[in-house]
Amino acid sequence: MRLLLVNDLASCIGGAEVHQRDLIPGLRERGHEVAFLHTAVPDPARDPIAPSDIPCWHFDGSNRGVLDQARLWRPTVVYAHRITAVEAAPSLLDLAPSALFLHGYFGVCITGSRCMKAPTPTPCGREFGWQCLAFYYPRRCGGLNPRTMWREFQLQRASRAFLHRFDLRLTHSKHVRDEYVRHGCDPQWTRTIPFFVTKGAGTTEASTGGSPRRVNDDLVRLLFMGRFDVLKGGQVLLRALPEIQRRLSRPVELTMAGDGPIRADWEALARRVTEGHGQSLQVRFPGWLTGEIRRRVLSQADLLVVPSLWPEPFGMSGLEAGAMGIPAVAFDVGGVRAWLRPGINGNLASGCPPTANGLAEAVATTVSNPVDYGLLSAGAQEVFREFTIQRHLDALESQFEELLSRRNR
Repeated sequence: MRLLLVNDLASCIGGAEVHQRDLIPGLRERGHEVAFLHTAVPDPARDPIAPSDIPCWHFDGSNRGVLDQARLWRPTVVYAHRITAVEAAPSLLDLAPSALFLHGYFGVCITGSRCMKAPTPTPCGREFGWQCLAFYYPRRCGGLNPRTMWREFQLQRASRAFLHRFDLRLTHSKHVRDEYVRHGCDPQWTRTIPFFVTKGAGTTEASTGGSPRRVNDDLVRLLFMGRFDVLKGGQVLLRALPEIQRRLSRPVELTMAGDGPIRADWEALARRVTEGHGQSLQVRFPGWLTGEIRRRVLSQADLLVVPSLWPEPFGMSGLEAGAMGIPAVAFDVGGVRAWLRPGINGNLASGCPPTANGLAEAVATTVSNPVDYGLLSAGAQEVFREFTIQRHLDALESQFEELLSRRNR
């Protein structure tokens, strides 16, 4: 096949872009030709999504000659990922049968988070529409600028209409699929396929194997990885630490790997919750981790904690940890159950509502019994092996073949 990948960004900013970067070599190894089209200016400070030896075009909506070049390339399938330039995007669907991978809540939420922040962060179950404007300020869905609210609402409303034009919609979790079906997408052509852990995570299939891990008897090491934002729930994890330490009766060390706008708040909270505990309760803030340092910190952890309060569409960090046999604990929100199987590779705390005590109980349950922990460690590796790029590519090719067969009929 000749696959034209389409994305807003040309550079690796987030997980969707890293996914495409690592998908392209896999597609080419299977004999597919790949081209890439983006709608935003590349960021020279970031790694590019597309390698330099494939056709690559920048389409801003006005340079129609770019579309002519893409048309002459004669794609078999247009495969879009994140595309918010909706005034330009419809023209792309005229090039070939089209598929869209839904990495998040495109066209079904003003802010894209499907979460209300007040009085406490809570996943939103409303269908996107005019009523969202009435809740935007009282429930603090976004900021306080009315122009931003209106602009984002108009953009998402246009996006919702646009996503129905794709012949096929794919995603990585049942939760996300159900959201789109609830918003009117054809259930027959809105499907879930296996995802995969990217090479950028430092965890490949070759990194798994060996004996299950043993939890440290002297010091329990917890790990958080992600952006420092209230919806990521780091503040709930920090408040849970004293109860975790009390339940385990062992020293606990938490590494908060990442950065973000509320780092100072989380650092101050960490000082308050650890005060008076001495060496029995410690919190480290090493910043963003990449490459070998990220892999080493992961390998030293006993448990990954994913305290997200918003409905995570998927949650890649759990599989990164699972590749090394590290179980995970998370709140039961969004698409987390796509990879976290309670009692198999970790445990879930109730997400309705998410609480520090609930999280502490799930953490203590996961690491308190050495035998159970060993089984969860082995289960983490087994679950990781379900999310290989080979399985993802098998499913992707099957979906594209069915799409082309449908169009030919």
